[in-house]
Amino acid sequence: MTAAPAALRAMLALLGRLERGPAEALAAHQQRQLDALVAHAAAHSPLFRRRLAQAGLRAGATFPLEALPALAPMTRRELQAAGDDLFCAVVPPAHQPVTETRTSGSSGEPVTVRRTGHTQLYWLAHTLREHLWWQRDFAGTLAVIRANLDTERIRQDDWGPPARLFFSTGPAHAMSMALDIATQARWLAEIDPHYLLTYPSNLAELLRQCARDGIALSRLRQVRTIGETLTDGLRAEVGRQ
Repeated sequence: MTAAPAALRAMLALLGRLERGPAEALAAHQQRQLDALVAHAAAHSPLFRRRLAQAGLRAGATFPLEALPALAPMTRRELQAAGDDLFCAVVPPAHQPVTETRTSGSSGEPVTVRRTGHTQLYWLAHTLREHLWWQRDFAGTLAVIRANLDTERIRQDDWGPPARLFFSTGPAHAMSMALDIATQARWLAEIDPHYLLTYPSNLAELLRQCARDGIALSRLRQVRTIGETLTDGLRAEVGRQ
């Protein structure tokens, strides 16, 4: 599901006002959102209810922001063991539909989570804000190498949502990370993208392969990574290329 441009525009406007407004206004907005989230999760998620009790906390009229550090970070093992207790049995109608998504498993056992239409709206808004913050040239070519693609290679005329909802963009290409690294490097050389998105572990392999094959991506402006921890060493290595 893709959010309607009007809803996305409204979300972007709200985030922009909070970004440029006083810190007190942002904190008050965060507090309202947190209160609603905690109350709903405590009422409908058995796992969250148990986590609150274990931390000596309870959902009430107000759940102070400063109480959040008492909730220990959830581990991957805990998340996997929770089963359906992780999820809220009730989802507000305005947040529908609910879909399932799985992590790639590139840094451990895959994890299955659920997301809502409201989750997607926030994802689109923050993705577009990140494009604008970094002043990306939407006319450029985007390349993506990741897991869980429907086919080994994808080529489309634009970057897809959210960029295409507001801007004319250049083409986008995607390749499955299941293909060997030499094939990925040759594919990148053919496309010569302006922007690349992939996982840190795959990026490290690509750097080594491109060095071995003498491949230089002359138009590359930015590299983005997802899904794994990006080390300072890898960041510096990319900067030297």
